[in-house]
Amino acid sequence: MNVIFGASGFAKETFLICRRLNKANNTVANNIDYFVVDDKDTRSEATLHGIPIIGESSFFNQFQNLEISAYIAIGSPAIRKSIVEKISRWNTKVNFPPLVDPSVIMDEDVGRVILDEGVIICAGVIMTTDIKIGRFTHINLDTTVGHDVEISSFTTLSPGCHISGKVSIGSCVFCGTGAVILENLSIADKTTLGAAGVVVKNITESGVYVGIPAKRMN
Repeated sequence: MNVIFGASGFAKETFLICRRLNKANNTVANNIDYFVVDDKDTRSEATLHGIPIIGESSFFNQFQNLEISAYIAIGSPAIRKSIVEKISRWNTKVNFPPLVDPSVIMDEDVGRVILDEGVIICAGVIMTTDIKIGRFTHINLDTTVGHDVEISSFTTLSPGCHISGKVSIGSCVFCGTGAVILENLSIADKTTLGAAGVVVKNITESGVYVGIPAKRMN
């Protein structure tokens, strides 16, 4: 069974990646059986793109003993992390395969680009070489990631971000659309970088940073 957790915009985009992979490989390996949502977001006989939407409680009650592949299509790093923790407590048979759009360009030599479980990479992304992407990180449309970059778990790169070489990004970081991080810099855990913000020096304290150059909001 294959499921997507979430049923909003990024869930639609994740579903599109699955469909594009099936078309590119001429398979049905990535067919989705359910969209799973918070119980309060369910309604009778709801579907998304023809796929049933099911509440978490019903899903957890019905499918506890099945082997399941799950994609966590939730933009918020904190919410994404809480859902993964909930699923892991519920069923140890759930696996979280990386999901990579077929248009993504990256070094395909073994070990040059390492993707941990739950990573989702959208169309138009370019990643060069010697890159490590941590658990449940999302890299959205038309983002570029340079050489020797390390991104920790549960981070979100919104569309059009540009990450220069030798950058280290902590866990639960959110980079807004069009954000830029210059080379040889590090970003602290739980940092939010506003849309079009440009990081020109290390960010050592978590918080919200905006502007060019990016500065911490009080």
